[in-house]
Amino acid sequence: MSAAPSAAPSAAAVEVVLAESVVAAVAAHTARRTPGVLRVETGLGGLVQRLAVRARHEVRADSDDEDRPADTGGVDVELVGDEADVHVFLAVQAGVPVTACAHEVQRRVVESLRTDVGLRRVRVAVSVLDVALGAVSADLLGPGGRS
Repeated sequence: MSAAPSAAPSAAAVEVVLAESVVAAVAAHTARRTPGVLRVETGLGGLVQRLAVRARHEVRADSDDEDRPADTGGVDVELVGDEADVHVFLAVQAGVPVTACAHEVQRRVVESLRTDVGLRRVRVAVSVLDVALGAVSADLLGPGGRS
């Protein structure tokens, strides 16, 4: 009995399902690479999520950095089909125009999610939670180094 030749799968037979964590990882990576961004802020929910991911990673005893899950802290995603609502929380460097930096993060994240992930509709909100002002001069502090 001979096997029937296998037919190439049709385009309709392929279904791609994206996890929200994939969208969040791409958005976080893109935001971190934007000039003026100091860090993506995790907040309490993101901190708990990162700790859970690390704990799961440790239980599996993985040691390769390539196998570590992408850091998605500081990004919230709501994904429905090929449409995403993304909220990025970040801190910017002192001296950087905050609004201009936030707009650039928004532009870059939308572009990367459309081109790299293939999402059709992407809405990105950016919240700047902190500005790193750097070290405070001792001259600005009161007696004993306190304000």
